Amino acid sequence: MQSDAPISSAESVSSARKAAVLAPLLKQDGEWHVLYIRRAEREGDRHSGQVAFPGGKCDPDDVSLRHTALREANEEIGLETRDVSVIAELPPYYTISNFSVHPIVGVIPWPLPLSRQESEVARIFTIPLSWLHDDSNYYLKTHSLNPRDHGRTHFASSRTAAVHYKPYQGEILWGATARMTLGLLKALDEGEIVIVIGKEGRRIPEDKAHEHVAGLTIMNEGSLRDFLRHAKFNVTQGKNFERSGSLGPWMVTPDELDLMDELKRETGTGIAL
Repeated sequence: MQSDAPISSAESVSSARKAAVLAPLLKQDGEWHVLYIRRAEREGDRHSGQVAFPGGKCDPDDVSLRHTALREANEEIGLETRDVSVIAELPPYYTISNFSVHPIVGVIPWPLPLSRQESEVARIFTIPLSWLHDDSNYYLKTHSLNPRDHGRTHFASSRTAAVHYKPYQGEILWGATARMTLGLLKALDEGEIVIVIGKEGRRIPEDKAHEHVAGLTIMNEGSLRDFLRHAKFNVTQGKNFERSGSLGPWMVTPDELDLMDELKRETGTGIAL
């Protein structure tokens, strides 16, 4: 769970309206990029003219958060669902406008003919992952909140620190979308390839080992070390994978991929495992 300010109560969080966005990844000129939109200028819309991911609030007919993100992306930028390979759903982000926004991450082919909904979207553009990952390109800026103007009750403080990126080709990424971007980068950097065992065995010969593999998936390290105060003899602290580690949720089976091939994980920073 991420937010732009401290949450004041669990009850307030549960009252947040649900929304979903699509964070599209694409490869352009040999480098991974993230696709964004700049919202059209609309009177009375507090997000008017801001950089965002395609997405919006959940409709009653949406069968899932993934459905919401893909539907909105189709409506806003003409991205066909068949062109999106969904790879992850990130934890929700709670915004100052009382929404819990669920980022859905997907890979799309590129180039791809897109058509923006002019009433909603002013521009479609991409930013390289390497630029987004460079911590010299973003900073924290403190903003004042006015709960009376925005009808918000779930933030405990009247001030919040928002992430701001430096301008990229005239576009400024900041706020909830910037925080979701940092969450995406963290998820990409922490992913590991995991072998899922499908058949038990003992004393398995090396040349038969692949017959016991059900498939491959992705996991997060599941470490809480970022939140711990380091001290002597705390080597095992935070290593509670069986309780906090995230796995999947999708698996690639042997009929989809030759498990004997050399595999690597490529991250936004170009690290390959």
